[in-house]
Amino acid sequence: MNNNKSKQVKIIYESAPAGIGSTILKGLHRLFYANPGEILYFHFTNILYGESNRNIWATYLKQPFESEKELIQEKFNNKNITEEHGVFVDKSKPFLFGYGKEQNNASEFLNVNSVTQYREFATTYLKFKDRLLTKVNLFCEKFINNKRVISLHKRGTDQFTSRGHAGNVVAFTDEQLIEMVKNNLEDYDFIFLATDEDRVYKLLKEYFGDKVLSYSTIRSQEGDTRGTHVAHINDTEENKYILGEEAIIDFLIMSRCSYSLCMKSNLSLLTILMRNDFNYKFIDNHVQYNELG
Repeated sequence: MNNNKSKQVKIIYESAPAGIGSTILKGLHRLFYANPGEILYFHFTNILYGESNRNIWATYLKQPFESEKELIQEKFNNKNITEEHGVFVDKSKPFLFGYGKEQNNASEFLNVNSVTQYREFATTYLKFKDRLLTKVNLFCEKFINNKRVISLHKRGTDQFTSRGHAGNVVAFTDEQLIEMVKNNLEDYDFIFLATDEDRVYKLLKEYFGDKVLSYSTIRSQEGDTRGTHVAHINDTEENKYILGEEAIIDFLIMSRCSYSLCMKSNLSLLTILMRNDFNYKFIDNHVQYNELG
């Protein structure tokens, strides 16, 4: 009996202009709720990271069913596929944080059993392109491995401004941010910083000097309240690609640090999914997202 006949190849089209973390987690969300026998092929376009016809998923990741590529090609050739347009995301379910009056799922990622289940699933289907992993490995070999490094995701711009999801909220004043970093840095030699704000990078670099490590080069300038990915919507294709690549590399490096300071965001969630331990905490528990928006 040919089991391939019972397998259904479905191409999933998604084109929402969202952050790269959201794009990846939408795919993971769809995979998590796939029907038995479904083989999914992602064609995700996103004008924030490339021209309108570029498959952003295939740009940064391998297809989730890469091992079935011969069967997928055969089904494509025979036009024996089905199509699905748009990924419906139920935000009361795992893999995406909600903001405003939506339910956020942070509690899911403080539960050891839930995290263990989601990690096994995520590491099965999220396979990043080799060129990205090479860059991550080279950076970690030089700055992270065998060193005491804490990582910090400081989310800003589109989240914590009057035009952001969180409303007119300041997650940390400069003084509070410095004090928080100082207290958490006591047991570590370096801090790896992932942030979309150039001002935050300069602030911590000025105060902590060479203890601050960073990979990203594209950040929003002071006064620009748009998300970095939105601010560069009219940028070159090369810079759009770099923007997505650097965000992915940021959370992969964060996941390899000794400890991670997270915020309720998709990038932090991916950091948690990619870690192999439970050395992390949320630093924005004081922000009541469910009461905002």
